[in-house]
Amino acid sequence: MRRPVSWISIVALAAVPSFALQEAATPESGVATGVRQVEEGDYAGAVKSLEPAIARLRGDPARVRLLVQADIQLAIAQVALDHTTEAVQAFSEALTLDPNLRLDEERYSPKVLHALETAREQAARRSGAPVRKSSSGGKAALIGGGLVVAAGATVLAVRGGGDSLPTFSGARFGTPALDCPNGSDNVRLPFKILVEASNPSSDPVPITSVMAPVKIEASPGFPGELGFASNQPSTAIPSSIPAKQNVTIEVTSFLLCGNGEGDAGRFNEWSGSVTFTTPVGVFMAATADRMRVNLP
Repeated sequence: MRRPVSWISIVALAAVPSFALQEAATPESGVATGVRQVEEGDYAGAVKSLEPAIARLRGDPARVRLLVQADIQLAIAQVALDHTTEAVQAFSEALTLDPNLRLDEERYSPKVLHALETAREQAARRSGAPVRKSSSGGKAALIGGGLVVAAGATVLAVRGGGDSLPTFSGARFGTPALDCPNGSDNVRLPFKILVEASNPSSDPVPITSVMAPVKIEASPGFPGELGFASNQPSTAIPSSIPAKQNVTIEVTSFLLCGNGEGDAGRFNEWSGSVTFTTPVGVFMAATADRMRVNLP
C-alpha cells in the first residue's frame, strides 16, 4: 500500500542569496514571523516572536518604521489575548515613535482601535496636550492591515502609509507542476514563486529576509493530507529592489517528499505565499494559483 507523501515542515531560515542570515539572528525575521502568526490567529506565538524582536529593534534609528509595525502587531495579538494593559503599552511605544499613527477603521476591530485611543489619551495627559480622536482619513497616516486584491494576487502590506513604499503583487508559481517519483524518501523538490515588486522611492530597498510557506489545498487520494504545510529555507533574487524600478523577484524554496512504490498514481495541489521583510516594512503576497505535485 502506498504510504502518503511525507511533507516535512521545518521553520524557515531568513535567507538571502548569500545564505548568511538565519532567522534566529535577525529581528526582521522575528517581526515577519510574528506578522504571519497574527494573520494565522496564533496570537500567543506572535507575542513570543515579536517581543524579542522589538527589544532588539529599539534604539536603531534606521529601523524605526519596522519597530512601529512590530509594536502594532504585538498590540493586536495582546488585544486578541485580552491582555489590554500590554496592548496599550505596545501602542504607547508606537505612538512615541510616530505620534500621527492611525489605523484604518475598516480593517481593525473596535477593541484594537480602543486600545490605540487609550494609549493616545494617556500620552496626551502626560504631555498636557489636548486629546484628538483618531479618524480614518489621511493616507500618509494610515497603517493598512487588511487584504487588497492587486494584479491577480492577494497582497497584505503591513506598513506605514505613503507613496514611496514598495509594492508587491502578481504572486504566482514559477513551477506550476512537480513530480515526486516512486521510491522517493525525503527527496527535495525545488519550486519557485514569482512576485512583481515596484520601488517608487529614490533609495534601493533591500530584502533582509524571505519566507515562502506552502500548504496542501487538495489531495483527492489522501484527504487527510489537507492542510499539511511546508516552510523550508527560502531565497530571493534579486535581494534588493533598485530605486525607481520594477523587478520580478524569484523566490526559491523546496518541498521534501516521500512516495512509496507500486500503487496507482495521484496528485495534490498546494497554495503558497511569500513574506518579505525589508527595513521599511513587512509585506505579504499570496499566490493566485496553485502548484500541482504528481505522485506517479
